[in-house]
Amino acid sequence: MINRRFIKNWIPDDQDNPEEDKYKAILKTIQEQDLRIDKNTFQKLYDWKARRSKKYLDLNKYKLYESAFNEISDLKDEEKIKFYMKTKERRKLSGILDPVASTILHFMYPDKFPIKDVRTIGTLRDKDLLGEKVSYKDYRTEIFKIYDNCKGEFSLRQIDRALFTYNEKKELLISVLEGKKSIDDVAKHLIAPQERIMELIMDLENHFKEKLLKLNKLKTELGMS
Repeated sequence: MINRRFIKNWIPDDQDNPEEDKYKAILKTIQEQDLRIDKNTFQKLYDWKARRSKKYLDLNKYKLYESAFNEISDLKDEEKIKFYMKTKERRKLSGILDPVASTILHFMYPDKFPIKDVRTIGTLRDKDLLGEKVSYKDYRTEIFKIYDNCKGEFSLRQIDRALFTYNEKKELLISVLEGKKSIDDVAKHLIAPQERIMELIMDLENHFKEKLLKLNKLKTELGMS
């Protein structure tokens, strides 16, 4: 269950996190520029979110990107998600897929659009709030359910950071279980209230139980048990 207690438990201390400092700087710049995203700001935004995919960008045609960004402000709030469709229809805006598109929306409207990320989606799936195929609309709906459940106590960014951190720590434990890392390698990253670590372990237990049930079902279907 993702409620106020969960979010409060999993929000990390980002006081000395350089990535969070970059986030705040980019957000401030875009807000101060009346939501205009110039080429330099866009490069910083893209480096922050999808540095490894930068080779897909074509910044020589930045005017095309800028035109698409400007169109967002002309849409009604409930229609801004159509930015996805606009980028896909154009096919000229290379390098902008769902995560980056949602990041652009978030930096322009931080109180209305959460950032879509594989880690945050992973946490929502762990808690049975999302299935395999996830549209941005469905993702945004679930994030706002959490927001409303917490009575607006946490910002979309804080919810994002809590969901991200939960998944990040879970993956560390999985790497130990798979023999990719030793517990000594990850111990310093798992220093946290016992309640948090226990929640991770219990969720992993449930995960492996589900896998075992599927395996036993397969054995039965193959007539092996």
